[in-house]
Amino acid sequence: MVRAEGVEDLQHLSELIGRSLEAQSKLWPATKLAIQGGASTPMEASLVQAMNAVLDAHATRVAAGFDHLPAVVLFALILIAGLSMAGAGHNAGLRGRMMRWRMISFALIMVTLIVVIVDFDQPLRGFIQVNNQSLISVVQDMEAAITN
Repeated sequence: MVRAEGVEDLQHLSELIGRSLEAQSKLWPATKLAIQGGASTPMEASLVQAMNAVLDAHATRVAAGFDHLPAVVLFALILIAGLSMAGAGHNAGLRGRMMRWRMISFALIMVTLIVVIVDFDQPLRGFIQVNNQSLISVVQDMEAAITN
């Protein structure tokens, strides 16, 4: 399934990231060439700072795409939700009556929270997806700048 931002799966995203890294590797020598010389000027300092920002943005992007919650965290999340539901059920049993709308609301809130957390952990699929158009645009701009 091709998404609007052009990323089909993790392999395609890996290829885009590889192209981005290749373009970045060509920009650093150009940056070094531009700042060669005697004393550093404010323009050169701004150029180096901008290049560092590009690398930082790329690292953040890679982390968003590939870093995931450990399985033990997901297990703990489900365990805590189950224990919370059991505690609510036990409390209702001690009272001798259960307010169905409260239990249903509580269960729906717990399920919604788990679904949102798991969905955030998988940025390439699900309801909440990372838009990769900015990565594609950066790679295209970098390639255009290198060829000119």
